[in-house]
Amino acid sequence: MSNETTEDNVVTSTQAKILKSLETRPWLWRSMLYLALLIIATVVFATIRFPSGELTPIVNHAMRQAPVHLETKTAELSFPPGLILRDVSVALIQHPQDTIATASTVKVKPYFLAALMGGLKAGIKAQTLDGVVEALVEAENRGGGDSELSLMFRGINPGKAQWWESFPWFKVEGKLGGEGELEVKRADVKKAQGWLKAQTRQARLAIGEKLNPDGGVIDVSMGELEFKLEKGKLTVVKGSAAGPHFSATISGGITLANNLNNSILNLIITLSLAEPAKKALGTAALFLPQPGSNGKTIIRIGGTIKSPAIR
Repeated sequence: MSNETTEDNVVTSTQAKILKSLETRPWLWRSMLYLALLIIATVVFATIRFPSGELTPIVNHAMRQAPVHLETKTAELSFPPGLILRDVSVALIQHPQDTIATASTVKVKPYFLAALMGGLKAGIKAQTLDGVVEALVEAENRGGGDSELSLMFRGINPGKAQWWESFPWFKVEGKLGGEGELEVKRADVKKAQGWLKAQTRQARLAIGEKLNPDGGVIDVSMGELEFKLEKGKLTVVKGSAAGPHFSATISGGITLANNLNNSILNLIITLSLAEPAKKALGTAALFLPQPGSNGKTIIRIGGTIKSPAIR
């Protein structure tokens, strides 16, 4: 009898220690809860798939918090725990009906440790514009709306984006790679800061009907562009491009507006053009400023992104 009493006391003492430990360490409760959810999710994923028709509206509602308009046609759960989004469209918030880019597949992998600490963190891999974009997104989960983004991209063809449909001046096609970082304060683009670098070794400039009704192409054998974003202004830190029949540098910047179409341009392009490049520009070449004594032509671009003014 005494042995049974002793064993009961030991069990009771152990239970008391566990309860006291949980009370003094609230994070332990959350860890155990997430562990239990992970075990349950494992069993669920092994036996049944969450109906895509039920999940897709939930995901689309959650994506309305993003600084751009995002929408997916299909959302599926994946294992390890995450999401697979298919046929994702991207548009400006002010014009959600005008898609500017699409992604065939977007894989989202949440970081559960960040959730335990009261934040949001996820890795994203998207198949878009014939290439791949990988990003790491971190955001506050306390209503502040601050977020950070680190990204890397390769094999991106900007010519596949839908935004060129409303931009009749020219189109850039080719393969781009690069990286960047962005920090957004309370979803306000004018309070964002960051940088972006992009390079290409294979591209071309397709001249639009506004510049040459007959069309034309200028081949680009190398190009690099580096931006810095600070205090609502996108500044060109480094910008150059060259091909068999031209060379160019770009400087200046863009003062951003919350409606990006209304952002103000203040760019300077310095050009050296050979005859084949002038022919590709068509009649537009006749309106270029006369080259200086060094043989270079300086073009100033003002106005807005929607309605640029070239002088």
